[in-house]
Amino acid sequence: MRILPQSLRRLHRHSGPRRLPRFRAAAVATAAVVSSLALAACQTPTPAPPIAPLSFAQYGPIAFDVGQVTVENRYVAPLGGENVEHLAPTPPEQAVRRWVADRIQSVGRDGTLRVVIHDARIVAVPLRVTQGIQGSFRNEQSTRFDGRMEVELVGETGGRRFQGSTIATVERSLTIPENASPYVRDRALNDVVSEMMRDLNYRLETGALGNLAPLIRR
Repeated sequence: MRILPQSLRRLHRHSGPRRLPRFRAAAVATAAVVSSLALAACQTPTPAPPIAPLSFAQYGPIAFDVGQVTVENRYVAPLGGENVEHLAPTPPEQAVRRWVADRIQSVGRDGTLRVVIHDARIVAVPLRVTQGIQGSFRNEQSTRFDGRMEVELVGETGGRRFQGSTIATVERSLTIPENASPYVRDRALNDVVSEMMRDLNYRLETGALGNLAPLIRR
């Protein structure tokens, strides 16, 4: 066996890689974790854009030669069930009232224009999705929102010299996926109401210009 001089033995013993003591290594690892958590806490998620309220002022007013305009809601949502119209940012009934405020003007002295809401529902319909292991790897459309609105305009002059009406019925459907957030759900409900109101606006205006023409001031 070869015997090294003492000085060489001392150099050989200290020539390997130096290691941090265990307590120092643990401290360094802990500091790294704390720094990561602090950085994550500072990174706040970007807030979702707000859902703008519905407006119909861009279409301009329709002037009716009547003394007053009333809104009559005959739709009563069933108790229980899958009705979700009340969850929409602007429920269908409120959308109709907004439409009346933006578009209908009373410019006469007598007579009445009644806006009658016969239907203003949105129903959530569950859809079949894949179950089991295969389903866990998919993000399928799981709920369909079915909307339906039916609104009637009934006009008459004082002394019932003229009576007329027009009615419009519209429907829209939209689906959302299984992992939809509350914001995605609200956006979908808002889109259903918005699209129904767009059709309702066109049909009621067209019907009024025909069936209620004697009451409209150009």
